[in-house]
Amino acid sequence: TNISIEGQTVYSAETIITYSGLKKGDIITIPGGVKISNAIKKLWNTNLFSSIDIYLVRTEGNIAFLEINLSDLPELNEVTIEGVKKSRKEAIIKENKLTSGVKVTENLITTTRNYLTNKYKKDGYYNTKVTINTTEAIDSVQKLRVNMAVDIDKGQKVKIKKNKL
Repeated sequence: TNISIEGQTVYSAETIITYSGLKKGDIITIPGGVKISNAIKKLWNTNLFSSIDIYLVRTEGNIAFLEINLSDLPELNEVTIEGVKKSRKEAIIKENKLTSGVKVTENLITTTRNYLTNKYKKDGYYNTKVTINTTEAIDSVQKLRVNMAVDIDKGQKVKIKKNKL
């Protein structure tokens, strides 16, 4: 088995191959090999990549040439928060761990949105809408980075009045 690396990554081929658990000269089964499935699982478990594919490029006799094609997860460059006071912005960043360098996953975005929506519902803002957008940031280090914009529209506070009978 020979292994090459393609895609958008800052990690060296040696590092990626080590993470995968595959080694040059491994005996693999194609199609449906357990080693290939395990390699993909190991790479996903690193939480460093947004996409991972392993392809059989060609064979020469009984030698397989594999390509691991992947893309790094972007890192958070900076976050802006609209719709709340400045003091609240700092707390939101801290509570949701939205610090520079954190890997931006769909889970991070969904968890942050749900956290903010539920937090304001508890305060009586039942119509809160939270919008989170990311845009690619220019980076001199060649890492994939994104800026995150969080817009919180609390809406009107809902009050329940007591009926007098």
